[in-house]
Amino acid sequence: MKRLTLTVWISVLTLLVLPGCRESRSPTDPGPLIPPSSGTYALYGTISVFAAGGFEPLAYALIHVLDAAGVGGFAFSDENGRYRVAGLSPGVYTIDIALEGFVTLQNTMKLGGDVHEARRDFELSRQGVNRATYEVFGTVWVKGGEGRSAYVDARVEVLDGPEAGLTAMSDEMGMYSLKGLRPGALQIRASRGTRSETKTVTLAGGAPTIFIDFSI
Repeated sequence: MKRLTLTVWISVLTLLVLPGCRESRSPTDPGPLIPPSSGTYALYGTISVFAAGGFEPLAYALIHVLDAAGVGGFAFSDENGRYRVAGLSPGVYTIDIALEGFVTLQNTMKLGGDVHEARRDFELSRQGVNRATYEVFGTVWVKGGEGRSAYVDARVEVLDGPEAGLTAMSDEMGMYSLKGLRPGALQIRASRGTRSETKTVTLAGGAPTIFIDFSI
């Protein structure tokens, strides 16, 4: 009878203890683990939000950096809005920035070459707050080519202004799109290899979309 009672108590204790031993996730858990990269490139910068006195840093924003194969890394911004994702290999990455109460932001960036520490700052907008932004899109054409040939994987980058460093890669049709640009004059450069062209764009007025082609 004593042996039976001891067995019953062990069973009860097992049921009570085991649930507490299961793996738990924190409220800021980004989800499934991202396959690690073994590269030597890093992406860093700051996450901020526009406020009455200027820009304020945002802490605990989640930054996902993934290539087409789903390999990359993630980080959370610190109390000063700073983040850093290291161990990245050369390639084109999709960057997702998310924080509860803010509009999720997505961008692309190409890592490679001699610059192993690339900086990219981001600004999130509060949900329900309308701020005027613009989109610049178009096609990157082959200059002097036969017929009308377009460049695939041309790099189109904002050179100055609040979104300096914002990059888009042209698709199989040679088309690109830069979103979330704020009003003002800025320079945009399209390049591929040793070929490049830079244009000055003024974003103002009611038209939210500006069409600009490049020929390189």
